[in-house]
Amino acid sequence: MDKLVDWLLKEEIEGLMEKSRDKLCFSDEIYKHDRADEEELEKRYNALVLYKNERMLINDYMACRRTVDNRCAELSYLAGVRDTVKALYSRGLIKEAENR
Repeated sequence: MDKLVDWLLKEEIEGLMEKSRDKLCFSDEIYKHDRADEEELEKRYNALVLYKNERMLINDYMACRRTVDNRCAELSYLAGVRDTVKALYSRGLIKEAENR
């Protein structure tokens, strides 16, 4: 069972995930509002008078936060897919592929 799930996650799901996520995000009002706020705050941040080392530290922090958040979102999506496949399998609604 785990081999099937791993195969699905690696070979089939990752490409679909991005398309599905983008479609949902760009149609979600809260997401669009937060993105607009983010753009405004970025303009205000760029207008701040900071030393180069201060700006680099803040930029590194923001990039790290973004990377962590993105990775957590990807893993959450994949965990949901894994849980769904396992639930369907345990209820006999899908069968494990023999050659996978």
